[in-house]
Amino acid sequence: MTGRPIYINGRFLLGAKTAVNQVARRLTAALLERFEGDKTAPNLRVVVPHGAGDIPQGWPVLRIGRNSGPLWDQLNLPKLARRGVVINLTNAAPFFGRHYITLLHDAQVFDVEESYGRAVRRWRKAAARAAGRAGRSVLTVSAFSKDRLIANKIALPDQITVIPNGADHLPKVTRDIWQGGPSYVVAGGSILPHKNIALLFEAFEDRAMSGIELWITGSALRADYEAAGFNVPKNVRFTGFLSPRALSQTYAGAMAVCMPSLTEGFGLPVAEAMRLGTPAIVAPCGALPDTAGPNALIASPFDATEWVGAIIALKSDRALCDQLSEKSIDHAAQFQWATAGAQLADAILAVHSRQRVKGRAPSATSTMSGALT
Repeated sequence: MTGRPIYINGRFLLGAKTAVNQVARRLTAALLERFEGDKTAPNLRVVVPHGAGDIPQGWPVLRIGRNSGPLWDQLNLPKLARRGVVINLTNAAPFFGRHYITLLHDAQVFDVEESYGRAVRRWRKAAARAAGRAGRSVLTVSAFSKDRLIANKIALPDQITVIPNGADHLPKVTRDIWQGGPSYVVAGGSILPHKNIALLFEAFEDRAMSGIELWITGSALRADYEAAGFNVPKNVRFTGFLSPRALSQTYAGAMAVCMPSLTEGFGLPVAEAMRLGTPAIVAPCGALPDTAGPNALIASPFDATEWVGAIIALKSDRALCDQLSEKSIDHAAQFQWATAGAQLADAILAVHSRQRVKGRAPSATSTMSGALT
């Protein structure tokens, strides 16, 4: 295909294994798979700083620039944007240039400012506004996030494309919670106020919850939560960072996945767990009702007793638990990375076709050479 080359900002390969970076990796893999063997596909490269490692085998890589932090984006990507279209999948785009497509997961830095320190808040707001400038395109993960980006005047409706996350990256494991193992529910951990984990801690202080545990996933441990001022009950277990298989086993062994967030752009832990047959209990906030679907249990983000009641209902009613388990699998089947990759390809090609240059596009050789270092 003639036209501008496509560059994916691959700096996420250098970062920690955060949820945002993992989504970027999976989306990139799905996009490359979508274009594999397609002779009409645009020339596509994953752009990384010199010295970057941990690059998946077979990815088409272009190395430019010597630094590796946010400054690398600002110094190097505008050069590429003059030649082609640059895809940014981690909530930020360079301030200069026009030909960018940027994934903004949510508008939480505007909606729940108290969850972010002053410096982080200022940077993320500026980065989001840059992503949505005129002439640029924005991706997001839910209709709710799109609405919030519009409401916060980050981008216009016709600039934004919704591409839901996939949830099929975790290995399938057998679910059986009725064989004498520990009775527990699982939640993704975070000390950010809008994640509302304190409400679950309050629920697990209730006497009715004796004999049931709350398992919190993520790298933060009990000491981290207590240092942040949380009152952590004794029946809360912190799993630490889990491998994909261990996370699958944790989800599959739980009575429910709980997400009491005051807002969520998508709610990936809910989709991950439901795909494995784990019923969801969610707050009716943000994108959670859509992600969890009509068969999730709903509990108020302000009333711990409602969470106690929902958990006890699942523990005491095997038929209800099994019924919701089957419906969870059916609902979560829609969240697939191959689908997300195909939708991303369509979004890229739409922009690509609008910005095709007259005449012959730069070849792969000329694109990869030149003064880009």
